[in-house]
Parts: sequence; C-alpha cells; structure tokens
Amino acid sequence: MATFADDPNWHERLDWTLLQNGCLSLYLKKQIMAEDVRWLSSNSYVVHAFDCKAWTSTQVMIDAIGTALAFPETNVGLDALSDLMADVTIPTQGGLALVLDGLDAFFRANPTDTFHLLDIIVIRARMHLLFGRRLLALIRTDDPGVVFPPVGSTQAQWNRKEWPLSDRIA
Repeated sequence: MATFADDPNWHERLDWTLLQNGCLSLYLKKQIMAEDVRWLSSNSYVVHAFDCKAWTSTQVMIDAIGTALAFPETNVGLDALSDLMADVTIPTQGGLALVLDGLDAFFRANPTDTFHLLDIIVIRARMHLLFGRRLLALIRTDDPGVVFPPVGSTQAQWNRKEWPLSDRIA
C-alpha cells in the first residue's frame, strides 16, 4: 500500500477520513453507508457485507465471517477468530472493508461477544496497518443513540455525514 502521503489529494480520500479516528465507523442511514461502500469498492477495497440481524449466536457470527474471509478452520471460538483475522488476506492496493449491517441487534442479544468482535477488528486493523494493509469496519445501526463500548482503546465514531445527533434523528 502506498502511504496516504503518496497521494496529493490524501485529505479528500474517504478511507483517510474513515481511518483518521480508527477503523470503526458507525452509520444510521443506509444510503450514506452504501455511498461509502461504493467508493471503497471503486478504490480497490474488497468488501464483505454481513447481515448481523441474522446472527442468532456467536458461533453463527464467527462462521459467517469465517466463510466470507475463507478461513481454513470452521467452528472456532473468539480466540481463534482473532488469530485467523491476523492472517486474513488484505490487498496491498485499497484494503479490506467489513460491512456490519444491523450490528445493534446482535449487540442487544450478545453485548460481550459484540465487544470482543469489535475489539478483535480494531486490534487486527492496527496490526495490519503496520504492514501497510488497511482493514475497515463500517457498522450500520438502526439505533441513532447506540453506544458501543470502547474497544482497542478507542471508541467507534459516527461517519462524517451523521456525526451530529441531529442528523441521525428524523
């Protein structure tokens, strides 16, 4: 991956604006997230989208992620998920984006394991950045006031268009 400094318009890139506050970005409006996913896709990001409302258990969540990311092992726990995320293939041009749609539903049913999932993503994203690879997570919620617990010593931030609470309330 070229550093952002190699791009004269680095400050205008979506991935820069997403990563400047960490790898997790929250979304309420589907169209805003869809615009960002389109930008990432058109800028060499591999995008994997997940319907988190369909995750009925932590194992279903782990299996869905493992299947999408072609993990060599199945039926693993959260510790193994962390290890496997360390070895996930991330393109050197662009990066990898995980789109977690409706994560608040899984969070309400499984708050501890949602914390662990987000913590794994943050820790592994930071590790991958050390090797010049970008890992992002776009998290869409139906709850405009959702607050996920701080993970990886940072907290998920609302995207640039929905930062003010007034823009999330109809």
